[in-house]
Amino acid sequence: MGTVEQMYLALRIALVQTIEKNSEKLPLLLDEVLSQYDDSRSLKTIGMLRDISDERQIIFFTCKLRDVEMVKSVCNNNVNIIKLK
Repeated sequence: MGTVEQMYLALRIALVQTIEKNSEKLPLLLDEVLSQYDDSRSLKTIGMLRDISDERQIIFFTCKLRDVEMVKSVCNNNVNIIKLK
């Protein structure tokens, strides 16, 4: 199932890049994008998103503490975390 989710994420990123051609960078809104990923796949995806965040804002929604901790680790705590209740 994780492979299908990876393809879906790649498609969304490509779609945003196509839409914004020759205009300003659009933010990337991601909701529970790692829900079907194992730890290894999650870490690699977070690293890719960190690289993408150099050129665009990424808003990442999750309800999983695991994902939050991985993001903080990969990004060296250089993230803004807002906890919704």
